[in-house]
Amino acid sequence: MDSPSQASGAAARNSGERIFLWGMMGAGKSTLGHALAQRLGWPWVDLDESVATLTGMTIPEYFQQFGEAAFRRVEAQALDLIIQIHSKVIVATGGGAPTFGYNLEAMRLAGVTVYLDVTPMELARRLNLKSGNRPLIAGVSPGALPHHLSHLLAAREYHYQQAHIHLKGDNITLEQLWSALRSSKLLTLPHLPPRGELPLS
Repeated sequence: MDSPSQASGAAARNSGERIFLWGMMGAGKSTLGHALAQRLGWPWVDLDESVATLTGMTIPEYFQQFGEAAFRRVEAQALDLIIQIHSKVIVATGGGAPTFGYNLEAMRLAGVTVYLDVTPMELARRLNLKSGNRPLIAGVSPGALPHHLSHLLAAREYHYQQAHIHLKGDNITLEQLWSALRSSKLLTLPHLPPRGELPLS
C-alpha cells in the first residue's frame, strides 16, 4: 500500500521552479514527468536524452566506448545546461544522476527534488516488459534482475533519501505527485482540476 508523501525539512523556497524526478530505472520518472509537464504547460526534459544529444551517441554506445565515469561527467554537464537554460522545467533524471559529484546539491538548490521509491520486484517486472538496452542491467537474466536492482538501489538509497519529497509505492500516480508537490509548499502551483490517474504499467 502506498505511504503518504514526505517533504524533508523546512527548506526555503528554491531559486527556480524546476522539478527533478529521482529514482531507479523503471520507477516512472519519464512517464510521470511528461504527464506533469503537460498539466503545468512546462517543458519536459529527459536527462539521458540530453546526454545523447551532447555526445551524438546513444547511452549504451557511450557507456561501451568510454565507460560509466565519463558518462557521469557528461551527464553532470547536461544537467548544468538544463538548469542554466530553464527556470521552469520538469526533469526526468537518470537513476544514477543524484549520486555523482555535485549533482544532488545542484538539483536541491535549483528546484524541488522528488524520489519515486518503487520496490525492486516491481522495477524488475516493468523492465522485463520493456525492450531497450540499459547498460547497468545488460546481461542480467530476468530471474536475477530483482536481486541485482536491490543491490544497485542499496548503493544509491542514501542519495535518494535526500530528496525534498519522497513518494513510496508500486503504483505512484500523477495525482499523488501533484498533491505532494502542492502540500510541500516548496513552489507555487496553479489550482487545476483533477485530470484522473495515470497508470504506469
